[in-house]
Amino acid sequence: MKKAFNAGTVALAWGLLTAAAGAPQQPRPHPRTIFEAAQRALSAHDYPRAKQGFRGVLKIDHQSVAAYSNLGVAYMRLGEV
Repeated sequence: MKKAFNAGTVALAWGLLTAAAGAPQQPRPHPRTIFEAAQRALSAHDYPRAKQGFRGVLKIDHQSVAAYSNLGVAYMRLGEV
């Protein structure tokens, strides 16, 4: 059974699309910047922050061997291995 879109549904969808398109977006930080902050956190023994940072790098660059390695160190120091 097909349902027809009413004018309200179309107007709502159009409003959401145009609002999302016009909304200013935050510039995405460079993976190196995130990695360096995570590295500083690791050196300062702030392992939860280091873990969060290295995971952030891996969301952007899935092939970062250094981020995987340092994430493993953070997990090890937290006793989560």
